[in-house]
Amino acid sequence: MRLFHVAAVDTPTGSRVGGAPPADVDLTCPACDGPTEYVLTLGPDVLGPTVDDRVLSLLACEAFDCRWDGPEGADRSVLVVDHPDAGRVDGPGPEDGFEGRALVADPPTDLDPDPNSDQSKVGGAPGYLQPWGHAVGPERTDAGLTFLAQWSEVSYRRDMDGAYPFMFGTVYLFAGVHANGQVDLGTARGFWQNA
Repeated sequence: MRLFHVAAVDTPTGSRVGGAPPADVDLTCPACDGPTEYVLTLGPDVLGPTVDDRVLSLLACEAFDCRWDGPEGADRSVLVVDHPDAGRVDGPGPEDGFEGRALVADPPTDLDPDPNSDQSKVGGAPGYLQPWGHAVGPERTDAGLTFLAQWSEVSYRRDMDGAYPFMFGTVYLFAGVHANGQVDLGTARGFWQNA
């Protein structure tokens, strides 16, 4: 298990949050064909080894009804895209989005925080904010996926301003892991909860 945090400075590649999205990532919501907001990218520097050193970007549909509607834990509420690492597109990020910052991981530890913790982390056990997460999570693991990471909007630094696409909530990510330990980001799925 590794905790990860928002750094004081930005980075053009690797794990990062806010700012302009990576180049070549389709920002169209597959559920409603509307625009999405770039949230973050997680790469091998935070996740550990991934197949072909790919990264995972998290997007949120700009239409709140699209993020909110559907059955609890619906995959369409969280858009997870795996892609080769690429620099940010030229230009600023979304007007109401957070400025770009790097994400950095702590060293691995065997100590998992409180299971109900809303800290951002890779591995360990998910810290669900709502009881229904305990039903959706096992559906993912029964489908052959492993809990990969959680991103908590509590992790934004106090010196950062922006809109919280998940209502100050937490996103839970699941993915397949090969026998050699490499994460297959092409299988990644996620859902979000707020308190």
